[in-house]
Amino acid sequence: MQIKEGTVVAVLIPAEQQPTGKRRSIKDLPFYGMWKDRTDIGDGVEHVNKLRDNPRR
Repeated sequence: MQIKEGTVVAVLIPAEQQPTGKRRSIKDLPFYGMWKDRTDIGDGVEHVNKLRDNPRR
């Protein structure tokens, strides 16, 4: 779509969300459940702790 020079346009910028002070549930985060279909990861917390102890470089 081309806009001709001189055309008046409206630009809408969404307002920033203000923090509510409440912590979000982990279930609301986009990465929640990303390992649910992985057969090589039993306990997600244990897996993350192993990664932290032995980071891949």
